[in-house]
Amino acid sequence: MDDNLVTKAIQIAKENRDSFCVTLLQQKLKVGNITCAKLIDVLENRRIIEAYNPNKNVRRVLI
Repeated sequence: MDDNLVTKAIQIAKENRDSFCVTLLQQKLKVGNITCAKLIDVLENRRIIEAYNPNKNVRRVLI
């Protein structure tokens, strides 16, 4: 995964703490579903976000 893309995703998470979701990340970074899913995995593994309801698109920002 491109570190620059991960850094941008972290910044988007910080700026949108109350409304961070998969769709927002896709729109801001202009990436496809697979890249976005990989970014979400990286952010969750680094404990930057968490899926407090796995059935929803919304993620909780932890940082």
